[in-house]
Amino acid sequence: MNTIFYNNAKFWTDQSQIDLDNNKYLSSWVKTMPARLNYLADAVANFVMLNFNILRCGYEMIRMVYTWGKESLNFVNIGKELDSNLNHIVSDLAGIVLVRLGKDLRDRETFPFVFFVACVGIPFSIALINSL
Repeated sequence: MNTIFYNNAKFWTDQSQIDLDNNKYLSSWVKTMPARLNYLADAVANFVMLNFNILRCGYEMIRMVYTWGKESLNFVNIGKELDSNLNHIVSDLAGIVLVRLGKDLRDRETFPFVFFVACVGIPFSIALINSL
């Protein structure tokens, strides 16, 4: 789901890139501010939709158990929407920090990679800090 916030962020990112290519660095930097705010708003919108999709997923799980797995098409579609929301949140958070990266990551499967790095990196970092 591409929201109006993402479309605005994409527009401002493109405008910033045009100014950057023309060596207008200050103007390029100024145009990243609306892009960052739009990425933030898009992340919030996707987070809200993620919570609604989790509730829908729970309802569909009950329905799927009740019908012995015959009614699983909605569950699969909601799972795809959940994955899309998670990927958009990751790309939006990247876009807040590095504007161009948010646009580049939008249609890639980024959440599984970030989840794996967090699951491995955080415990490793804690163990490293505790060993010092």
